[in-house]
Amino acid sequence: MYKKNTLNPIINLDQPVSRFDLERKFKVLWDDFNITEDEPHELLGIEAAGANPYGRPPMFAVEQANEYLMKHPSSLTRYEDCNGLKFIRKELVATVKSIGYKTSDDKLLTEENIAIAPGINSSINTIYKYLRDKSLREQPDKTPCIITNNYFYTIPDISNVKFLSANSEILIHDGVHPKEINDAIEKARKLNMNPILYYNVTPDNPTGTITSKERALELSNIFRMPENSKIFVLNDLAYHFTYLNNGEKTYPIGGAGFQSAMMFGLSKIAGPGFRVSSIVSDREFIKSLEISSFSEFMFPSIHSQLVLYFFFKKSNDKLRNHFLEEKRKHLNFNSKLMLVLINGLNSVKDLKTSELKKIHELLEKKRVNNYKNLIKHGLNGISIINNPKAAFFHIIDFTSFRGQFFLNKEIMTGIDLAEVFYRISKSLLFPLDMLSLGNSNALLKKSTLLMRVSYSTSTSEIIDLFLNIKMLQDNLK
Repeated sequence: MYKKNTLNPIINLDQPVSRFDLERKFKVLWDDFNITEDEPHELLGIEAAGANPYGRPPMFAVEQANEYLMKHPSSLTRYEDCNGLKFIRKELVATVKSIGYKTSDDKLLTEENIAIAPGINSSINTIYKYLRDKSLREQPDKTPCIITNNYFYTIPDISNVKFLSANSEILIHDGVHPKEINDAIEKARKLNMNPILYYNVTPDNPTGTITSKERALELSNIFRMPENSKIFVLNDLAYHFTYLNNGEKTYPIGGAGFQSAMMFGLSKIAGPGFRVSSIVSDREFIKSLEISSFSEFMFPSIHSQLVLYFFFKKSNDKLRNHFLEEKRKHLNFNSKLMLVLINGLNSVKDLKTSELKKIHELLEKKRVNNYKNLIKHGLNGISIINNPKAAFFHIIDFTSFRGQFFLNKEIMTGIDLAEVFYRISKSLLFPLDMLSLGNSNALLKKSTLLMRVSYSTSTSEIIDLFLNIKMLQDNLK
């Protein structure tokens, strides 16, 4: 039962949690690239693992994969080529077309345009290294540069590459603005860098923004310009199928006149046990990756490839859509639940009567005292500041906690707050001030203290999060 001013007995500030331990728990690796004020958008080098989706994998696809292997045991050791089983890649062509992605040789789109890889991070790593090595061969006097629209993404262990962010604001709408990309490209060239790739994440993590069809066309035109036509565009659609809310649709950047690729997979759909993804590009690039990837890829298991196959198989459309719809409903309710608890009832304009009833039932089951008054106004001084069109997380502004003390521990940074919260609840909140993206970025303003909080979890854990935040707030001094 929640009681005001009652501290959790597991708190022990006499045994501090080290910054190293916290960073390890966040799965964050730091690598100082010696950023200066002259390079405000350059990253400090962060590798962060995304949250795993809540819920069970699509059992219809798993069961069909198991049945296939029982009937065809020889498949366990069969690889037709290093790009994955041909009949699986052939099945994915229809999925690629449904997304609306176009390669530079789109009219000839076949299974030869697709490679199957062991997860999106492995795909990113291989593509980064391939383009880096190509750049160093062709322009050895220039540092390869990768430009991105994303705040929260994996930087693999790759040397001799610089990263520039094309974003200047945290809460962007309709994808990054074309001017920001042009500015980043121009800046890279002024710094004697060779922009080799634009990394386009849509839906975005952590903002939840998506790229509309109109914005995708605008951005495509940038890379069709003769001076930019050698910049490769890599579209990361890891969250495309699972996290699009309310019928929203996102569009990758592609088409004739420049090289591009698109990635999508199962790890954010079926869970972390299925490290399998697809790379879609023109056949020439796929062939180049095939040559360079032997040293990079540990090939996906046949079982994972088959789960991918049966998940997207045309005859399973009804089963797949039902599975995704149930997952979206769960995430959509969790998003509203967190908004109601943190921001108050008035913050959710489309809250249904049945959803409000369910929230009341959950809070009564948790025996939360005075819950009707608590959810009427939310938590004073704390607010969720993003409205994701496609995501599994909210960004909570804890700026009111800055400069306050909890049991003699002063909270000045996101790391401080994460440390305190971990001691209270053994839960992890990801501090966005760990993502140092430049002086003009909202994440670096000393007046803000932002945390990324996943709602891809159980309703019980979301309520526990709320109660622990409330308890912490009541005991700050």
